[in-house]
Amino acid sequence: MLVPIDGSPCSQDALERALGLAAVLKSHVTICHVVDESKNASMLVYASGEIVQEWYEMLRHDAQELIGSAVARATGEGIAADLRVLSGDPSDAVAACAAQIKADLIVIGSHGRTGLPRLFLGSVAEGVLRKSPVPVLVIRGAQGAEGGPAHMAGA
Repeated sequence: MLVPIDGSPCSQDALERALGLAAVLKSHVTICHVVDESKNASMLVYASGEIVQEWYEMLRHDAQELIGSAVARATGEGIAADLRVLSGDPSDAVAACAAQIKADLIVIGSHGRTGLPRLFLGSVAEGVLRKSPVPVLVIRGAQGAEGGPAHMAGA
């Protein structure tokens, strides 16, 4: 099972559900975080190469801490887990990781945005749904009212 997290409450809800499912199924969990270097690249246009490198190292360090604590939590609950720090476009990276580790399922949180916020911000969960080689369980955030708290989709 692959569980991408970003530190948001909805990704923490997805992790919670994934760990519960993994405990019941006695399955292995890979917890990942994607460092999207292009997301903040415009801020670094005029920065020196040294500053850019430090920025990316900080992003990777923060990602390692985030998923490291999630893995520690999983192993503390008796669930076999490992971590991956990925880079690139989040939906591409998650789908590629799922294929690489031969995941049976991706459990991902969704903010549940609709309308213009979704149009402008995009949806990583939707991108993963479209690109994933395996079924995806989407755990909706508080805004995802219609359809309940979770939605299952196959690839």
